[in-house]
Amino acid sequence: MTKRSLVGVLILAMIIPFIGTARPVRAATDETTLVYDFVAKAPEASWKTSAVPISFGGLSNDTRGFARYVAPATMEDGSNQRSVLETHPQWVNDGWIEGTYNNIVVPSGAELSITVGFLKGATGSNGVLYSVRFQENGSSTWYYFPAGDTTVNAGHLKTYDTKLWTYSWSLADLAGKTGKFILRVHANGSSGQDWACWQRASITALGVPRNVAAHAAATNVVIDWDYAYTASLLTSLSFEVQARSFLPGIWLPVGTVSYPDTSLTLNDQAVGIHTYRVRAVEKFTLFRPAPLTPLVTYTYSDWSPSVQAWVLAAPTGVTVARVADAIRTRVSWAALDAQATGYQVLRKTDVMMLPVVVREGPAAELAWIDTDVLPNKKYYYQVRAVKTGTESGDADGSG
Repeated sequence: MTKRSLVGVLILAMIIPFIGTARPVRAATDETTLVYDFVAKAPEASWKTSAVPISFGGLSNDTRGFARYVAPATMEDGSNQRSVLETHPQWVNDGWIEGTYNNIVVPSGAELSITVGFLKGATGSNGVLYSVRFQENGSSTWYYFPAGDTTVNAGHLKTYDTKLWTYSWSLADLAGKTGKFILRVHANGSSGQDWACWQRASITALGVPRNVAAHAAATNVVIDWDYAYTASLLTSLSFEVQARSFLPGIWLPVGTVSYPDTSLTLNDQAVGIHTYRVRAVEKFTLFRPAPLTPLVTYTYSDWSPSVQAWVLAAPTGVTVARVADAIRTRVSWAALDAQATGYQVLRKTDVMMLPVVVREGPAAELAWIDTDVLPNKKYYYQVRAVKTGTESGDADGSG
């Protein structure tokens, strides 16, 4: 993930009145999923130059152009890299090379990030145009990065300036699409010493909330999950929770919480099964000088896998009666919720006390005899239905 200094961003906000859809996002999140690594997958791409189709791993003196790994590599900024992807255009004026990566699925909350530059020593290069474009399967529409480019011959002009160029773009417009990405390098006039490299080219996504679980206690449901995030002055994170409605395929919003909270409690839920899902939402706010309003954009993760919680009905017909010898108490109930796998009996000796569980048993049982009682002493009993991760409300009785 690209991390830019706050000072640089604020200066940018002051001098640029309008910011396009190509912007750095998720400046400081720890929950990032690598979706696709173009550098690592380069041997699987289809490569061609302005001359002919070529195979990956060509020789560095191939005048048709070549795509290969350089390992190790020293870049123009003096950094030493374990491995980089070099893509040299055909050795003619305005030559080009491009690699096509097919059938890539773009998830929600994704961004495209690249770091590019020249191998050290390419001082004779006139510079190259780096670009990436996407086309959905079955569509004729192209999406260009940098945004605003409308032809394959456009792109970001990178010259040999002893610096690497790093940038990230939101892929919000591509969410849910499957198609091909094309990485391209186009010579800026002469292709001499166009030792153009991709140190990094990848798609990452805002991470999906992990370990989502739902638990019911009486008629309240708690949904919780795990997430790690580091906010910045420009970014913040929240979570949206939805519940499945009785209509097929329809989800309804039930709550939103802001990080660092990673749980939501829903009160007074109806008896029955409830299904929930959670996603992360990152807010990016770029403050601009008056009269311009702040630029606010949102990045969404994919939804988590759905989880379920049962709200169990409290047991019915609870009765408490002393057995004839007065040193035993029989607690019984008419029925448990059909989804219950067992029951708990709770007891206390004062109405102001919290009860403690004195018996756990299977759902098939409808009564229990308490043998640990004293004569002439009043006991208060409650019975609840239970299921893994769920417990009903308590039904009262005394004796």
